[in-house]
Amino acid sequence: ALNCDPPISLPHDLLRYLARTFNTWHTVIAFLDRDVLALPHDDASATRNTVVQTNSIINVLYKQIAEDDHAYSIVSQGVCLLDQSRNSVLLEQFRQYSAARDSYVNLLMNTSSGIVQNYSPLESELWEAGAIECTKKLSQWESLHEFAKVQENAQIQMEMAWRLNDWPSLKETLYRTGDEDQGIVKTLYTAHMTMQSGKIADAEVILNNISPYFIKSWQVLPPSSERSFTRLLNQMQQLVESKESLLLTKEIRELKGKPTSNTAASAAAGGGSLLAGPALPSPNMKNYIQHWWPERLPNRWDDVTLWSDIFNWRLHTLTDIRIFFEQQQQMSQQQQQQQSQELQIPVAFGTHEIAWHCITLANVMRKHGQPEVAY
Repeated sequence: ALNCDPPISLPHDLLRYLARTFNTWHTVIAFLDRDVLALPHDDASATRNTVVQTNSIINVLYKQIAEDDHAYSIVSQGVCLLDQSRNSVLLEQFRQYSAARDSYVNLLMNTSSGIVQNYSPLESELWEAGAIECTKKLSQWESLHEFAKVQENAQIQMEMAWRLNDWPSLKETLYRTGDEDQGIVKTLYTAHMTMQSGKIADAEVILNNISPYFIKSWQVLPPSSERSFTRLLNQMQQLVESKESLLLTKEIRELKGKPTSNTAASAAAGGGSLLAGPALPSPNMKNYIQHWWPERLPNRWDDVTLWSDIFNWRLHTLTDIRIFFEQQQQMSQQQQQQQSQELQIPVAFGTHEIAWHCITLANVMRKHGQPEVAY
């Protein structure tokens, strides 16, 4: 199609749809590159706007297949009209997220005050998107949550509510958006919110119905780009661990009020009545949390947001488990005047694992050159 004479001209929105739907990413990018090169090389406003719009679409396509270096290059050379914008993009590319975020914010503030002029609307959108992305890299979830509420950005609001364990806000946002843009991430949020509401059976149905989204997303990714599958593989891991969290939640429900063998033996030896002691973690629960989860980690060089996505839900689950065993311990102390060494195990279980995940995530942040996030 690229060799047709005269060349085929297609609307850019249609080309973007073809790329995402029929796995024609690089062909569509070649089409768009050809359209940019065919434009006259002058400083006319109409020509410049067309170039910026086309390069912006190319940038989006590169981002969606994880070709970040190409995307940054296109943005720096073909979208940014100001030197300050190029500097901000370069800072973000070289993982100087704090400086890049400050630079993006300054550009937005100077624009509103009229100091910065001669910029395109797409360039302004680039500043806002860059500031949001850098804030995510810095794990400043509370700031983004407030920003999403003010701007009424449903997508960011859902993500921040999920990360901050703000389930009422997540429920409200999901209800407000309805069935629009139903995809992998939103379905995972829905399943997690349903789990937190105690509707285990409904959450299991939602997780079982998410497989078609993964299959469709996998088929439309370019096989020549391994990095394009990283985000999807990360989401698959979230799905697996969400199902494991369901199993752990079911086990916790079964353990409530269940007497331990140590308690039973003590009651039998003392001739007293059998009291419901604190439940001990099952071997299956220990395997998931103490063996399988610590070994199932992203690569050290993977993006910090991938690590955060995995660890965020783990910490939610581990916190629920720790709270359950602490409640069991408190109930046991009310029933028994004497405390044995075995009864300390449920209290420690979950607490050590939370600390290990926090330390590991901090270590990864330091390896990625973000010590301020690690602390």
